Amino acid sequence: MDVTDEVFWMVWSPQGGAPTVAHGSESKAITEAGRLAQAHHGRQFYVLQAIERIEVNAVRRTRLTHEMPF
Repeated sequence: MDVTDEVFWMVWSPQGGAPTVAHGSESKAITEAGRLAQAHHGRQFYVLQAIERIEVNAVRRTRLTHEMPF
């Protein structure tokens, strides 16, 4: 899923593993959280919604030259 300008949800567990899938709907994320909870008894799974995006677009590179005095 391309998440550039879309709201999305992710499933996260504090017991390990980073979220890797951006779900396009809340219901899909809830379904995935349930599937993961069934597969990993005793672990907790949270459905998280992205609410803001912050990015820096520019990388500035400046070559510094120094002429030798001789």
